[in-house]
Amino acid sequence: MKQKIALKVQMNCQKCRTKAMEIAASAEGVISVTIDGEKEQVVVVGEEVDSIDLMSRLRKVGYTNLISVEEVKPEHKKEEPKKPEPEKDPFPKIAWFNDGFNPLLMEKIRRYARLLKNPVQTSQNFTTD
Repeated sequence: MKQKIALKVQMNCQKCRTKAMEIAASAEGVISVTIDGEKEQVVVVGEEVDSIDLMSRLRKVGYTNLISVEEVKPEHKKEEPKKPEPEKDPFPKIAWFNDGFNPLLMEKIRRYARLLKNPVQTSQNFTTD
């Protein structure tokens, strides 16, 4: 089980911060160590880290107080629902006037292609003359 341990350690100088970092990093099961110099906090994240042993080791640096021990829950990535891609037009809207291409004919072809994809139901009666 991953856990996050926050300790308040009295660190007066840079040498004390370095020593605290080395001691915390050398503990068994430690994954990461962060030090906040202004708050004088050492935050250790690791698997099955003994917080009492860590606190007693950090007392070599200065006065040490255990602030909190929390379980770190693994982050689950939420899958974003895929947006449906807009349907591509089978006939691009490009007209070549130099080749004698008729843009009106192209529009008729597009309409016919849409009708083939989505046929329209009509109730008209067609009569022949």
